Amino acid sequence: HMDDCWLGMGGVALKFARSGHRVTMVQAVSQYGAWPVVAGREAEIKPAVQKLADDAGIQLITLGHDYLQLQNTPELVGELADVLDELRPDILFCHWENDNNQDHVALGEASRIAAIHGACFRPHPPGLYPVPAEIYRYRVDCQARDFAPDIYVDIEHELYDLLESCTWFDRMYSAHVPSATRRFSAVDHRAGDRAF
Repeated sequence: HMDDCWLGMGGVALKFARSGHRVTMVQAVSQYGAWPVVAGREAEIKPAVQKLADDAGIQLITLGHDYLQLQNTPELVGELADVLDELRPDILFCHWENDNNQDHVALGEASRIAAIHGACFRPHPPGLYPVPAEIYRYRVDCQARDFAPDIYVDIEHELYDLLESCTWFDRMYSAHVPSATRRFSAVDHRAGDRAF
């Protein structure tokens, strides 16, 4: 989904992009017809999501699937294997698979299979498919069950920029959420009192 990489590991992405590493986010769900909150708003959403990535120095690849339509199929695995073959990442971050959101589950499973067994989906001679050296899982929200993090990354210097990016999603969604939804604000006193 458009916000998953940001919510799940956006601070890490910002940290490493700013350190000069090539960082790419793959957004499998980039059509907006099936989710009423964003349906019909592609002209507004797509350029804004691209701008968030561009401003952060992060490449964004969109795969064009619709909300809650992902399934862990050979076609999806093959599509991800194509992306991984082109990018050849050293490190891959995937969704935690034990989640209540079908898209998170399907993408987590398909990403793992594509990363490890992508050669089965690509026309390569045996042994030449680029398997990432490290694969990590991340969870997006409380819907992920049994997630026990065992690696932590200090994102102190990226935190407020991350929150600022995530605030865009909050503003975009807020027009379509119940008024009882709780919102928060934060102030970064170290960077010119940015409030959002």
